[in-house]
Amino acid sequence: MRGLAREVGGLDHAYLSRMISGIAPVNVDHVHRISKHLGLADDYFPEVREAEVVEAIRGDPELRDEVYVKVKRRRRVM
Repeated sequence: MRGLAREVGGLDHAYLSRMISGIAPVNVDHVHRISKHLGLADDYFPEVREAEVVEAIRGDPELRDEVYVKVKRRRRVM
């Protein structure tokens, strides 16, 4: 953990450990940097994909409503 934090730079190893274990909130910017450092796709981690979806929904009321209807239908089926 310390090595990764040091290699990525600007990350505290204790924070990184808490983030990975779910104790601290995930910082999407840090996850982007970690992905890049590890040679992974920018959207490898689900938190990044979630943040992009939320941003898109916030900027597009029509998209927000479409997603809402789909989620509501899914919950009825379950």
